[in-house]
Amino acid sequence: MAVVSKNVFSSHIDRVSYDDIKRVMTVTYQNGKTSVYAGVTPDAAKEVFSAESVGKAIHKEIRGQFEHSYLEG
Repeated sequence: MAVVSKNVFSSHIDRVSYDDIKRVMTVTYQNGKTSVYAGVTPDAAKEVFSAESVGKAIHKEIRGQFEHSYLEG
């Protein structure tokens, strides 16, 4: 695999991408901001992509667990 990307039906999140080689998850929000999480494990990414609520999964599995930054743009 390399990069997996998914459009999300969420009130806050527009798109989630995961690069399993770099272990980076990118989350684009409805408000246009983009968060990048470094060091995301494949298991955590799998939880997000398979979750019924992607937003809740990101909050539980990703936020506060991995190094975070915002993309400028």
